[in-house]
Amino acid sequence: MPTCRRLTADGGRVSLPLPLPLGRHEVALVGLTPVADETPPWWDEWRLPGRAAA
Repeated sequence: MPTCRRLTADGGRVSLPLPLPLGRHEVALVGLTPVADETPPWWDEWRLPGRAAA
C-alpha cells in the first residue's frame, strides 16, 4: 500500500525508519522527491479553520 509523508532533511540527509515484516525475501521500494518550500513567511497553521487556538 503506497503512502506519502513529509520528511525534513537535516544537512542533506533524511532518516526514514523502514520496518519490514519478518521474512527472508522482503523488498521495499522507496522514492524520494525533493520539494522546494513555497510557504509564505506570514503563514501560520493555526489560521486553519477548525484549529483550536494555542
